[in-house]
Amino acid sequence: MALADDLQVLAFREVLAETNEYRLRFLYRWYSKTFATPLHRVSSIPLTDVLEAFWEERYEKMEPEELETERGRLLETDAERLARLIKEDRDKVELESFVEEVKATAAVTQKIPDLKVPAPVKTQRPIPEPSLPEASQLKKASDSLPENISIKFTPTDFFDELINRLDGIDPGDDEQSSS
Repeated sequence: MALADDLQVLAFREVLAETNEYRLRFLYRWYSKTFATPLHRVSSIPLTDVLEAFWEERYEKMEPEELETERGRLLETDAERLARLIKEDRDKVELESFVEEVKATAAVTQKIPDLKVPAPVKTQRPIPEPSLPEASQLKKASDSLPENISIKFTPTDFFDELINRLDGIDPGDDEQSSS
């Protein structure tokens, strides 16, 4: 069991450190998965073939803008590459510093006690319940209409009765809705 634990720790370290041995094993695993080749046979394939297949597949998946960026990186001189890497490291450090500041600010704001917000004050009057107009009001309204317009009022209990008859009928049931 100690050997398995030691190998687990070794694998963990190599993944974090991205050693050359780890990168080579990564390439072999990738080739084995991609081309359905037994892992123990991949090491017998020339490394140039494995690398070429790896880069071709990676470039095939890139968008045109990414390809242009990669073209620029491939054409860099050693001095240009060094300057870019230094700038990327500086940007990474600045980002890490920013993240640390945000974490510190968050820690401080968590220590501030919660402020209690007062409940809103009701300033509006309650809305009155709607009421039906009186019969005398309806008569006056119907008298003022032009002669060619007439209004007929249906008692509300008519609708209650209609709804009660419809209750329980499934709108998707053709037999009940056609009768």
